[in-house]
Amino acid sequence: MSQPETVYVKRTTCRSCGGPKVTRPKTGYVYCDYCATLTDWDFQVAISTPTSAPPGPQYEILTAQLKPELDAAREAQDRPRYYRVQCMLYDLYVKLCPAAVPPRASDPAYRAAWIDYTAKTTTEQDLDPETAARTGAMNEAVTRLAWTSAGGAMQVTTATFWPMWDTVVAKIQRSLDLNARSGLLAQHPDGAPAELLLRMGLSAMVQGWLPYLGAADSERLLAVSGMKGDYVAVAPPPATLSQCGGCGGELHVVQGASRVVCESCGRLNEQRDGAITCPTCGGHVPLGATNMTACPFCRADLRTMRHFR
Repeated sequence: MSQPETVYVKRTTCRSCGGPKVTRPKTGYVYCDYCATLTDWDFQVAISTPTSAPPGPQYEILTAQLKPELDAAREAQDRPRYYRVQCMLYDLYVKLCPAAVPPRASDPAYRAAWIDYTAKTTTEQDLDPETAARTGAMNEAVTRLAWTSAGGAMQVTTATFWPMWDTVVAKIQRSLDLNARSGLLAQHPDGAPAELLLRMGLSAMVQGWLPYLGAADSERLLAVSGMKGDYVAVAPPPATLSQCGGCGGELHVVQGASRVVCESCGRLNEQRDGAITCPTCGGHVPLGATNMTACPFCRADLRTMRHFR
């Protein structure tokens, strides 16, 4: 019998139930294996998945393509127009960078909510005068960067990089403050806390600057941005093979899980009510929160009955 394949998983503790991460995520969004709470951001998965474009460079390309529309809306302070362009941008981003967005974006309802939230927060940020001032400070710090040649590669100097980095953090922090004051933060479709959103906001900048830093500065950047992570070798844990109640795809449900994200269609599958065998086709069907469901294999209507004494 072959040994189970060992994978490396970022050491993560769920912010909701305290459970450890025991399976490797398919995108940078790390959901708890036990309760499906969005709990961390795996930078390495987001940038190293071969079927997904690098998120930082791709975002810059999309922004450049839509710049005339964005500039016109910004000049007119036309928030509805700016928001619509941002929706277009993030709709394309989801298609081109699937490893950098939640796997739940495969669910049309969640995808619409995620694009709406992200477009609104970007609009709030880009049309805010204080954010514009912080962007100006960041751009000015970029002009002061000094470069050296190390081993034939250009590297930014330590003394000029870190003051610039501080302006980046200040700009993103302003965006989160705006979200909190406007109530948008509470509308995040996964209920993500501000500290997790800060790491996600910094990820594109980290990806963009790592190639131009020396070894010491690279390590420091990954550490201060919260993206270095501690990757541990794990063998696949004991799990029950089940099927997603939405697409019928395989779900590997770890022992003790109450809710599982299907990383194929994005559905949240409740596990607390157990599973039944479909009397029509014999399929193993996980039950949801209600007493009615449909078999994902033959679409037969299934109903559970409670017996009272």
